[in-house]
Amino acid sequence: MTLSARQLFDHLVHVETLLWGRCDEELQRQTGLTLGRLEVLRVIASVDPCRVNEISTRLLITVGAASKLVDRLEAAGLCQRQPNPQDRRSSLLTVTDTGHATLTQAEAILEPLLNQAFASVSLSPLHDALNHIKRALDPADTPT
Repeated sequence: MTLSARQLFDHLVHVETLLWGRCDEELQRQTGLTLGRLEVLRVIASVDPCRVNEISTRLLITVGAASKLVDRLEAAGLCQRQPNPQDRRSSLLTVTDTGHATLTQAEAILEPLLNQAFASVSLSPLHDALNHIKRALDPADTPT
C-alpha cells in the first residue's frame, strides 16, 4: 500500500487525536485532570527551576496558554508559584506534594493504556521515523 504524504499526515493526525482523546478521557474520569494539564505538570516536575517560558517552549504552546494552564494547576493545589529572586518579572514553579501524588496516579493510569495501544507496534522503527520527521521540521532539535 502506497500512501501519499498528505494521506500519511491525515492518518498520523487522526491516530494522534484518537490516542490523546482516549488517554484524556480516562485520566479525567479517574483524576479530574486533563491530559493537557498533566503535560504542564510533568514539565514543572522535570525542569528545575521552571518558569512559564520553559513550559511554553517544551510544549510548543503560547506563553499565555501556558500561564492559564499553570493558573488552573495552582488553583487545584497541584503546583505553586514563588517569586524568582533573579527576575522580579517572573515566578518559579514547583509541584506540590498533592501534585506529585497526582503525577504518580496519572502515570499509573496512562502506562497500561499506552502499553495496550502500542502492544502490536515495533516501537524502534516508529521512533526513528518520527525523529526523521522532527529533524526535517526543526534541524536544531535533537532526537529524543
